[in-house]
Amino acid sequence: MSFLPAFIFCSDGAGRECLSVFQTWRVAQEVAVDVVGCGGIVCAADVKEYMAAGAKAVEIGTANFTEPETIIRITEAL
Repeated sequence: MSFLPAFIFCSDGAGRECLSVFQTWRVAQEVAVDVVGCGGIVCAADVKEYMAAGAKAVEIGTANFTEPETIIRITEAL
């Protein structure tokens, strides 16, 4: 059984992002292909969290609708 490593910090109050990061980590441990993390990404810290969990890339979806400058802001922060 896999356990969530200590370096993953779950910041989403509703727990959705926490579950997504955990599942990203679990899948990345089991497959030999690149994993794309998605779910709840709104800032550079979220991107770093998914990358630390094993994602090779991230997908930013809904945040682009609520704040169209999201990708620019995140890219500049990284």
